[in-house]
Amino acid sequence: MSSGLQRRLLLLLLVPLSLLAGLNAWFDYRFADAAALQQDRHLLTRVRQFKA
Repeated sequence: MSSGLQRRLLLLLLVPLSLLAGLNAWFDYRFADAAALQQDRHLLTRVRQFKA
């Protein structure tokens, strides 16, 4: 009986935790992509200024 309760509690803990970790990873990926694009635009502007 205790084993079934432990399994249920573990499931109730791991499912939301894994969803939260997945959501966090997705947001980190999106923000890193946006930051990389902004940095690329900034560097491209600098290169154009350097060539001129």
